[in-house]
Formats: sequence, C-alpha cells, structure tokens
Amino acid sequence: MTREPLWRWPALCRALALPPCDGPDVSGVSIDSRTLRRGDLFVALAGDPGPRFHTPNRSNRDGHDFVAAAVAAGAVGVLAHRPLELSVPVLAVADTLDGLWQLGDAARARLDGRVVAITGSSGKTTARTFLTAALDCPGSTGSLNNFWGVPLSLARTPADAHAAVFEIGTNHPGEIEPLARMVAPDVAVVLNVGQAHLENFPDWQALRREKLAITRGLNADGVAVLPDDLDRDGIDSRLGIVTFGTTPTADVQLLDYRAVDRVAQFRTRAGVVDAAVPGGGRHRALTVGAVLATLIALGRP
Repeated sequence: MTREPLWRWPALCRALALPPCDGPDVSGVSIDSRTLRRGDLFVALAGDPGPRFHTPNRSNRDGHDFVAAAVAAGAVGVLAHRPLELSVPVLAVADTLDGLWQLGDAARARLDGRVVAITGSSGKTTARTFLTAALDCPGSTGSLNNFWGVPLSLARTPADAHAAVFEIGTNHPGEIEPLARMVAPDVAVVLNVGQAHLENFPDWQALRREKLAITRGLNADGVAVLPDDLDRDGIDSRLGIVTFGTTPTADVQLLDYRAVDRVAQFRTRAGVVDAAVPGGGRHRALTVGAVLATLIALGRP
C-alpha cells in the first residue's frame, strides 16, 4: 500500500498563507543539509533567532548558506526568507522561523490522534521513548524540545498518526506555555521539577510554575499527569489529574523496585502490576510510573 506523503505542496502553501500553487510532494522536513534525506523540504533557519528566544548557541551561520548543499542532497523544495534562484521551488516567507511555527500549527491542526506533551527537569527523552514504544507512535527525536525543535517535530508528524508524543523544554521563564499551546496536548506530563536551569529563574517556585505552564496548553478535556508530591498551586482546578509517585495517595504508586531483575511493582487503579524498567534504576522506575499514569489518562490499558 502506498503511503501518503508527509506534505503535499498546496497544503504547505496554505499553512504558510501563500498563494496556492502546484509543487512536489514532500516526504520529510529538515533544517540540516548534512542529515537531509531525498524528498525533504529544507527550512533555511538563521543561526541567530533574534531577541524573541533564548539560546546559548547564537551563531552567524545561516541555513540559506547551505541551500545548494541541501538541493544537492535531494531537497525537493526550500523554505526561505532570502531571494534564491534554484532548480527546486521556494516557499518565500518573511521569516523562516515564523514559517516553521506556522508549519507546526498546521501540522497540529490536521492531527486527529491523541497527543502527549512531556516536560521535566530530567528524564524527558526517556519518558518520551517509553511512551512512543508503548503507544507505537511517532514523536520528538533526539532532544528537539525548544523553540525550533517543537515545531519541527510537529511538522514531521504524519497527519494519520493515531498518537504522538512531544518533549517541551525550557531554559528561561515564559518558554513552555507558547510551545504547549502549539502542541495542544490531550495529556500534559510533568515528570519532576529539579535544579536544572535554576540559575535562570528567581527561585525554585518560579521554575515549578514554568513547568506547570505546560498544562495551559491542554485541550478542554485534557488531563495533567503530575508527581503526587508536587505543589499544584496555580493549576486550573477544573483539570483532570492523574498522579504518580511513592506516596499512598498517588494514582500510580511505586511500591518496590528490584534492582537484580530491573522490575518495579506499582499499585494502580487496576490493581498491583509489575513492569520492566529498561536500563534499570529507581529513577527510571518512577519514569515508568509516569508512563503508566499517562496510559491511564489516555484510557489505555
């Protein structure tokens, strides 16, 4: 059976509010000419995103300087904000980062499957890996969880995906909420609130509020998955909540972890269950607890 392309060219035009026109089907979206695959759309991002976003890696390098390499590698189209003379069609926009966000918004709007967003000071990639395996679905790759990684991950998600899992990270106050609103998750997961990036926040409570801002992107009937011992001050009281942790009040309680065979025992609403802990460790056992809580929130076994 022939699979639908990731994007048809007229759909890209609509997403970017450009005049409709014919063009090639696109099988992927790339921002790096070195890893681009034949059939991809190449998005020429500037190395410096400007004052709107915080990044430790501002650079004078510009994706427009690598367009020729991208086309040589097999890009069938380019998203650019500089005039270009190319052998492939160009989607010309005022700013390619804004264009990438538009693609992210459009990708989310066409996605009917259940969506999970994950944040936390540690363990996001592990939890996302466990969840995409449990749900057999696509999601973020690597650590694409910032102002360009989240819209890129969305833009790479097939429209017919039955579920998808996305990481959302933060380095400074105010970064999580707009990304969470773009992802518009059915379930928002806060794994933990530790000390990571605390130097960029006035105090731990400010960091806690930033992590909990992921819940502001939830759909009307969305559910938050939270550590049972995390202060919920500031969360909408109307939200559905499923908790995990080591306390008896948690919906998913870690009862025991056996290091010898890497198995954790949990008490859940369905009774006591054993679960393998890939990689081992009590911290990963708690991540498995968060995954079980997420499956409960999604109505999955």
